[in-house]
Amino acid sequence: MRKISYIEIILGVTFLFMVSGFFYSWSKNSTLNQRSKEISKIKQDVSQILNYKKTWEMKRINRKVEHLRRVLKSGNIKDFKISRSKAYIRLVDLDIRTINRFLVKLSSLPVQFITLEVDSNGEKYNMECRCKW
Repeated sequence: MRKISYIEIILGVTFLFMVSGFFYSWSKNSTLNQRSKEISKIKQDVSQILNYKKTWEMKRINRKVEHLRRVLKSGNIKDFKISRSKAYIRLVDLDIRTINRFLVKLSSLPVQFITLEVDSNGEKYNMECRCKW
């Protein structure tokens, strides 16, 4: 039986340290990559939330809903009230083209319809709408 020399013991311990260092650095790199992916996902979520906040900002929506008055003739507007985050719109004697244009522009805004009633009187239409944002 052969005796193990000190050099072989030192080489064996060195090899164990080298292998354990390799696995340590490999696990740290994989953890770092995983954390960087998580951070980039969080950044995307935050930027998306900020974009939604800009879209749903109340002042801009108020102005855009108020801008819809210009689509209509003043004789057709019976009530047009905007308060904070709600709007009440009542229109009378509209033709089909005008009511369609108004509803398309209103539905393109980020508003939620509470009520939308359209009544026809022959070729003219009356509309009542409540919406919020």
